[in-house]
Amino acid sequence: MASSYFFKNHQAKETNITELFLRADIGATGAVTIDTSASKGITSITRNATGDYTILLEESYNSLLMVDVMVLEADDTDITHQVISQAVSTDATPTVKVGFHAAATPIDPPDGSDIYVRITVKNSSV
Repeated sequence: MASSYFFKNHQAKETNITELFLRADIGATGAVTIDTSASKGITSITRNATGDYTILLEESYNSLLMVDVMVLEADDTDITHQVISQAVSTDATPTVKVGFHAAATPIDPPDGSDIYVRITVKNSSV
């Protein structure tokens, strides 16, 4: 396993880019548990309803640039995902809301699945 530090900025046409990371486990009936050791810049993830999850960021940012979601599934359920809404610039509760679907019907990822999320934000108005 590499022991190098990779904290240097990468080259981009945007300034002040910040990447946040989330890893969470899915349990029975869609219950979600955040892996705090693997989640950086994220306070929590909450299941609102079937297939509907809200990610709470540790702090607010100027704007959202991108959200990548990957589900490491416990079975072969065909799941798609989408960003439902975002409010990363809200001071009190900066959030990203993610939905999971199977054939256009909301569905929780299967019990035993893992969710990986990378949220890319801009930390400047310039």
